Amino acid sequence: MDPLQWKTYTNTRIHEDLDKLEGFLRLKAEPVGIWNERQAREKQTRSPKCDESGLVAIWQVMMSLGVTPKLTMDDAVSMSFFRSRDETSPLPQFLFSCSRNGMTHTDLLRAMETLSSGRISGRFFEFYPQRRVDIRYWLAGWIKRGVVPLATLNYQKQVRGVSEDERSLYRHMDWYHHMVYAVSYEGVHLTNPISKMKAEHFKQRIESESVVLIPKDEVLRRLQADLDFDQLRTTPEWKQMNVIGQIEVCYILRCGVIRQTEVCHIYRCGVSRQIEVCHIYRY
Repeated sequence: MDPLQWKTYTNTRIHEDLDKLEGFLRLKAEPVGIWNERQAREKQTRSPKCDESGLVAIWQVMMSLGVTPKLTMDDAVSMSFFRSRDETSPLPQFLFSCSRNGMTHTDLLRAMETLSSGRISGRFFEFYPQRRVDIRYWLAGWIKRGVVPLATLNYQKQVRGVSEDERSLYRHMDWYHHMVYAVSYEGVHLTNPISKMKAEHFKQRIESESVVLIPKDEVLRRLQADLDFDQLRTTPEWKQMNVIGQIEVCYILRCGVIRQTEVCHIYRCGVSRQIEVCHIYRY
C-alpha cells in the first residue's frame, strides 16, 4: 500500500476508534434507553399475557411510543400473524410445523403496522451473516434517534460464558422476540422477561442461521413405519440438511444419549427497528 494511502487509512481507523471510545464512555456514564428499569418493570406488569413473544414485544413497542392497539390481544392471536406447532400431526408434518412456528420478521412488521393502523412502521436488519458492528454502540445510536428496537434471538445457539442464572432464565426458549428498552456499558436491557444480557451474548444470539433443534423424544414419539417422507427428501433446504439422515440417527441411538434433529426455520435473526410515522417520535 502507498504510504500516503496507509496514512489516510490509519487516520480513518483512529477517528472511528475514538468515536467508539467516546460512545462507550457516554454509555458507561449514562445508559441510553427508552425506559429505566423501574419503568420497564411497571410496563411489563401491564403487558398482555400471551404465549407468542412476538405479539407481547409488539404491544410493548406500541406502549413505548404511546400508540393504543386497535385490536385486543385475543383478536390479534386469532389473526394470521403467527403459526403454531401442530402437535397432533404425523412426524413429517410436525417437523414442517416446527420450522414455521411463531412469527418471522415480516410477520412482526406487518402486525405492527396493522395493529397501529399504519402509525408505526419498521425495518429489519439481518445479522446473519455476521455484521462488523459493536452492538451496544449500534443500538444506542438508533434509540437516540427515537427508534424502538425489537430483537429476535436464538436461545438454542450455544453461547460460551453464560451464567447459570441466565441459562435457567431462558432454558425453555428457542427463538424469542424481545423489545430492547435500554443499552448500557454492561449490556443490552430486554423486556419479557426484564433482564440484562451481555452484549457479546446478545450479538451471538442474533447471529444465527435459520435452524431450529427438535428434541429426539419429540421425533421418536411420532416415528411410524408407514410415514411419507417424500416432502423431506425433495425440499432443497431439508435435503441439504439431511433431515432424513438425522431422523435415522435418532432411531439408531434411541436408547443412547439424547440427540436433537436440526431442521430449517423461517426465522431470521436480527433486529427490527420500529418508528412512529405520525410525528409522535421519542427523541
